[in-house]
Amino acid sequence: MKEGDRVKLIVEKEKYAKEGVHKGAEGIICDPRKIYGCRLVSFHHDWEYEIACIEVKEEDLEVTWEKAVRKEGVTVLLLSDNEKYTKHGINMGRFGVICGKDYETKVNPDEGERELFVPLGEPAFWKVKFEDSEEIISVYYDDIIPIRDDMVEAYRKKIEEELKRRNK
Repeated sequence: MKEGDRVKLIVEKEKYAKEGVHKGAEGIICDPRKIYGCRLVSFHHDWEYEIACIEVKEEDLEVTWEKAVRKEGVTVLLLSDNEKYTKHGINMGRFGVICGKDYETKVNPDEGERELFVPLGEPAFWKVKFEDSEEIISVYYDDIIPIRDDMVEAYRKKIEEELKRRNK
């Protein structure tokens, strides 16, 4: 289990019921830490509003949907039209695959690059090979989102629909 995973409560316990959370309730893990075998979970009603944000024992949860993570071999979607990418012919909405971490490239505020806030232990840049390109490009951590393999085609379809809508 990790932050961002969707989970379901698989037991009925009084300590959860007091907070309005019952067996079958769905939520999302909202903290990367596991403390004394517990995860902080934000439970929602039909994903519209929060019921409670409480600590739950991992053994009382079942993962129903895993969040995609940045790692080698994962498909990513570019969310930026930064000149750093467009000069290579890579535009927002392009898919690529992570080839590795890039600890060599540094943020250069003198060139107008913004400071990055990345999770502890993660690099500020990732090496990505984009579709229809031979180059491997260093990409800012927050300019890409990882896409689960089972969701890539759905994302492609949505992007195609949006591009058609914009070109009308």
